[in-house]
Amino acid sequence: MSTSTPTARAEGGVEELLARSRPDRPRGLSERELRVELALAALVAGGALAAAVALPSARSLDVGSLVAGVFAFAVCTHVRLYVGGGSALATQLVFVPLLFLLPLGLVPLVVVVALVCGALPEVLAGRQSPSRLLTAVGDAGYAFAPVVVLSAAGEPDAATGQWAVLAAAFAAQIALDCVLSVGREWLGRGIRPSLQLRVMLTVYAVDATLVPAGLVTATAAAHEPLGVLATLPLALLLAALARDRTQRVNAALDRLDEVERERERVRVAIHRTARSLGYSLDRDAMLEVALGTAVDAVAGTAGRARLAGALESSVFEAVPARSGDADSEALLSVERAALAGDATASSDDHGLWAIGRPLLASRDPVILGALAVCRTSGPFSREQSELLAYLAAQTAASIEAIDLHERLRNPDLQDELTGLANHRRFRDLLHADVQRACASGRPLSVLVVELDDLRRLNAEHGFAAGDEALLVAAAVMRAHTGADAARIGAGTLAAVLTGADLDACAAAGREVQAALLQRGLSASVGVADASRRLTTPEALIAGAEAACRQARAAGEGRLAAFRGPYA
Repeated sequence: MSTSTPTARAEGGVEELLARSRPDRPRGLSERELRVELALAALVAGGALAAAVALPSARSLDVGSLVAGVFAFAVCTHVRLYVGGGSALATQLVFVPLLFLLPLGLVPLVVVVALVCGALPEVLAGRQSPSRLLTAVGDAGYAFAPVVVLSAAGEPDAATGQWAVLAAAFAAQIALDCVLSVGREWLGRGIRPSLQLRVMLTVYAVDATLVPAGLVTATAAAHEPLGVLATLPLALLLAALARDRTQRVNAALDRLDEVERERERVRVAIHRTARSLGYSLDRDAMLEVALGTAVDAVAGTAGRARLAGALESSVFEAVPARSGDADSEALLSVERAALAGDATASSDDHGLWAIGRPLLASRDPVILGALAVCRTSGPFSREQSELLAYLAAQTAASIEAIDLHERLRNPDLQDELTGLANHRRFRDLLHADVQRACASGRPLSVLVVELDDLRRLNAEHGFAAGDEALLVAAAVMRAHTGADAARIGAGTLAAVLTGADLDACAAAGREVQAALLQRGLSASVGVADASRRLTTPEALIAGAEAACRQARAAGEGRLAAFRGPYA
């Protein structure tokens, strides 16, 4: 007979119900379903006990038949043929003999006990949740209708001439099971009755094919108490066929799910690429496109992309999303390693694998940012690692192209040599950033970097060497402070760090000094942050320049923070 099984969502069509439902997969009950199943189980258990006590019977109870019936019924509960969103059991092979061999009042209680016994091993083995015992009791509700019909017919004995009575009992069984199945699914999960009935018709067709075999077994078992056990070979054969069919169906559905996931990945990639056509000169939008492409290309579950000097990363989660991967320690660690220049960054943390690659400038090995991807399906292959490195290189090239475009588009606002914002543009940016910081309450800092070696280089090696040093310094500033770096003097560079307090600004300054030192250049650094002493853009610049002079006076390669009286 039919059982309570997972079916499609109420808003889905019958096609989705048949194609997507996986009733063989265990699932928990929602709070609403639990209330419905508790009420149904109480009703069925109470009715079974009442029938056992109150319903008279002229038949004598044979303990052997009772035990054999419970055992055979419990075995048959494991013979499940999954059809659409429901399942048909082979229990009709035993249920029909029970109707003709046992006192009718005991039959519902025997069915309850047999269904619970059949579900108990799977619950104890952890393959089903404990709520399965509750739904098993509710599944026994259909047993009352045939008992009523046979009782009204005078409790006939098993015989091949009882087809009419048995047909009436089976029809009543279907009618009651329809009401119970539709009601529990509608009340418990909001599944429309029409959907549930379409599934149940297939289940009842399977049940109907087993009823004649059940009557033949009942006729034979009338003379042999243990004759009901003769159904077990047939049940085992059906179990083997049903198991094979279920495995094949599940394998096909798994492949279909994989195809659908890949189709969704392609759809998202197409939309993302289309968007990139309109945002090709937007650095952040381009980085988002590159990140999503990288995650899809290496079959990742999540990824992070960050420009050097930026305080926050872009985050992308694949479809379907797996919450938490994007902020996992594995992914964060490879992002940090890639930003530090590690070209082979990887991590394995509790079943989560991650790899990261730096975004390197083409002319000078300056780190422009990082791409990092993680997944749960296993380590990344060599080919996938090489593919991520290729995507990182293309992303870095795109960033450089955007920088070049900005320099060419705004020659009056950019320094001709370095391509950084000029002094005028820097003041405009600072004014806007100060206004936003005042409105939002977020911290704001200014970083000033002065090359210690510029005069010596110009004097000893010519202005071409000095120009080359400035180009290197400009690349370092872009990498460690973001796109709003500027050249505000002959050998003086500056940057606005939004969202950074004085300590964060000083840390960025030290990173710039370290990167320049790796390239044979020394620099003095001054930092200042917006505070009660520095409330205007002019005061912020003056404070950072004063701190830079203080650092230079203390010796080359020093850093100082503003502590003066400006207001």
